[in-house]
Amino acid sequence: MSRWKLLGSDTPLRVRDLPPLPRRLPKSYDLEHGWFHLLLSALDRTESLPRLLLLCTIAFYDLVALRWTGVAATFVLGLTQLVDWLTLMQLPRLRISFGPQRIEWLSLSALRLVGALALSAILPRTWRRVRGGLLIAIQLVGSLLVIRAFILEPRAIRLSHLKLVRDDEPPKGVTVLHVADVHVERLSRREEQVLRITRALKPDLILFSGDLVNLSYVRDETARQHARALWRALSEDAPVFAVSGSPPVDSAAVSAAVLGGLPVCWLRDDTRCIELRGIRVQVVGVNCTHDPGSDGQRLRALMARCESADITILLYHWPDLAPQAAALGSIDLQLSGHTHGGQIRAPWFGAMLTGSLYGKQLESGLYRLREMLLYVSPGIGFEGLAAPRARLFCRPEMTVIHL
Repeated sequence: MSRWKLLGSDTPLRVRDLPPLPRRLPKSYDLEHGWFHLLLSALDRTESLPRLLLLCTIAFYDLVALRWTGVAATFVLGLTQLVDWLTLMQLPRLRISFGPQRIEWLSLSALRLVGALALSAILPRTWRRVRGGLLIAIQLVGSLLVIRAFILEPRAIRLSHLKLVRDDEPPKGVTVLHVADVHVERLSRREEQVLRITRALKPDLILFSGDLVNLSYVRDETARQHARALWRALSEDAPVFAVSGSPPVDSAAVSAAVLGGLPVCWLRDDTRCIELRGIRVQVVGVNCTHDPGSDGQRLRALMARCESADITILLYHWPDLAPQAAALGSIDLQLSGHTHGGQIRAPWFGAMLTGSLYGKQLESGLYRLREMLLYVSPGIGFEGLAAPRARLFCRPEMTVIHL
């Protein structure tokens, strides 16, 4: 039973009672053959479309809109499409993201068209003035959301705070910083902000739960070197313990290229103890294969030979190991990422996609499973390939644990 109690958090605590293994397990744990990865890979190939074909596709969207929504609404649609393209073109120049632009423009234009056609189908033609005004308003609101998702939120990292206290001792003032899913494409404003926040916070320990580079840049030497520069700088501020993330992202070659030779404790099914101001902190790092059965077996074998410590923290990329970790009764806190908090969230609903076999049960934030706390970070970066380099109602985040 954990001796550490949650004293305070700016994230709501949710209690979960989940089976050790999800009821529906995939036939294969190779993420590169999963439907989501295959879809993103297929869409990513459209980035090589000739510009003329791209413009013809957008023009076809506008002709369909003209047929069903009228001249005024189609004119506004064309203007907002132009704003979308200019916004996407500015992202590398603003050093916010470095992803594909053509597929994102096609996707945004398709969403705008679908929204306009859906509203046209709902409202009768007799409401011409009302319908026309609403169609224009939808497009303008869409532009505000695009600017927020692609420009404003991605460069506004927030800090989430947890305060844990042990029953028999006063607080020690130990600060642990959790960083997740940086997904470096190039050193951007976001990575610079990570460094500024870390240096101002002066943590006693930095824990990283995986995904070093963006999936689109796993073979890009510049991205690897920029990621390496980030972790070299962070390791100068505090001791760093890290685990690898998803296998397609943090392959052995990528992890070695980024972390090899740095003063970073790279935990590969291993554990380390560090004493921080009189508190003996044990960090358990399990390599993520996205097979909860296999990963759970290795966790149990690892915990069987762990030393005694004041607090035991499991560092594991995926939140789906939490039910098995909580059942052991010897882990106080699990820190994970992977879900990105959905990256695109809807008000009152949350994440559209989570990447978790438990669905929305462990999508993001603070959870209690039995006596163990789990924090699932939305992370810093973006999904790769054709996925939008956007965050909507899901700011990038780092987690500060106060002991």
